[in-house]
Amino acid sequence: MGKVYVVSISSGNILDMSKRAIDAINESDIVVGYTGYISLIEPLLNGKEVFQIQ
Repeated sequence: MGKVYVVSISSGNILDMSKRAIDAINESDIVVGYTGYISLIEPLLNGKEVFQIQ
């Protein structure tokens, strides 16, 4: 069974994100989020399936 993480990206600057938030994104196969927020964490999304909501 899979897991669902709900993660805050803080101000959108990766340097301001908590380690737990970064770890959750790194462990995920699929990331879903608003287009503007997804663009802020793009370096963390390599190899992931990404769904953007307008």
